[in-house]
Amino acid sequence: MSEAEELFLGHYGSGSDRESALTLNILYGNNAQQPRKREIIGLWLARDIKIKLFATIKDFIVVQGWKMDITQND
Repeated sequence: MSEAEELFLGHYGSGSDRESALTLNILYGNNAQQPRKREIIGLWLARDIKIKLFATIKDFIVVQGWKMDITQND
């Protein structure tokens, strides 16, 4: 997780490329020259479970003191 830049819960993408399903993601890299690497967590989980899992991971990140953006956009 040391390379991870952001924990993101929401509809990934923008404009017409925005996903319709809520996803929980770990995003890596913040380089304008390369697209960000994305790992989706629990794609098959129900929306409410994704939200609870996001909250649990967020709390863990805070307790560990990791420097990481945390974004919830659901």
